[in-house]
Amino acid sequence: MPSTKIIECCDLCGEGFQYGPVAYFGTYVLTYQVMACNRCFAANADGWASHLEAKVTRSLKAKSMRIPERNTKGLLPRDGF
Repeated sequence: MPSTKIIECCDLCGEGFQYGPVAYFGTYVLTYQVMACNRCFAANADGWASHLEAKVTRSLKAKSMRIPERNTKGLLPRDGF
């Protein structure tokens, strides 16, 4: 019996991607509480690009949570540490 695909929306680029049950083409980034498609996640390996910062930190600001320190490149670390 085939499983129904679960489609999530990337919080960064807005594209839909499959997130289960068999294939996972994205990542939930717990530190920032955002869903990121594999393309956005991979493209920001060195840290979140400055044009994405507002989207990455939106839920943290809404919940008055701490925003991680910037890395040596001046970017917010992708995984939060």
